[in-house]
Amino acid sequence: MNRKLEFNQLSGSLPLELGNLAQIEKLHLTSNNFNGELPATLARLTTLKELIMHGSGLSGPIPSGISILRNLTDLRVTDLNGSDSRFPQLNNMTNLLTLDVSYNKLTGPIPSIFGDLRHLDML
Repeated sequence: MNRKLEFNQLSGSLPLELGNLAQIEKLHLTSNNFNGELPATLARLTTLKELIMHGSGLSGPIPSGISILRNLTDLRVTDLNGSDSRFPQLNNMTNLLTLDVSYNKLTGPIPSIFGDLRHLDML
């Protein structure tokens, strides 16, 4: 199951019910006018392979709970509004091929986990 809602004028906050999409593999929300933070319920999307949100209007931080998304191969969450936040947890994302978290006001050290992301080909 895929949900591509890119390049629209969608607004409001992302519903917590997004976490109920048990079979979703791709969630693309690029270029919209959302507000609020990324919901922590995204961590329930255990079949998710792609999470792509550029210029969505959302605020940080990237929820640490997404680190349990083992099937994720493409994580691109950029341009989050708001204050500084720590680098997102990537501990279990061993299948990650693409990681783009640019323009998110990240602070702190780059996690040592990068040495374990052997499939990563875009950073």
